[in-house]
Amino acid sequence: MGLEFGDRISVKIVNPDTSSYTDELWIESVSHSVNASSQQWDLTYTLSPASSSGWVLGLAQLGIGTRFAYS
Repeated sequence: MGLEFGDRISVKIVNPDTSSYTDELWIESVSHSVNASSQQWDLTYTLSPASSSGWVLGLAQLGIGTRFAYS
């Protein structure tokens, strides 16, 4: 798809009632999984809202509106 970590993308989300909205997101990580026997390739993007603000470790309250992760 030509997308990389740090790219800003626009995603259209369609709700079960067929209403939709568009959201701006940052790509936080990209992972691939390939299964040769089933000929399946899975591509996964981890995304975060582009409108969200960052936080400084030690100043923000961990677990309240923030998640600390390592991969």
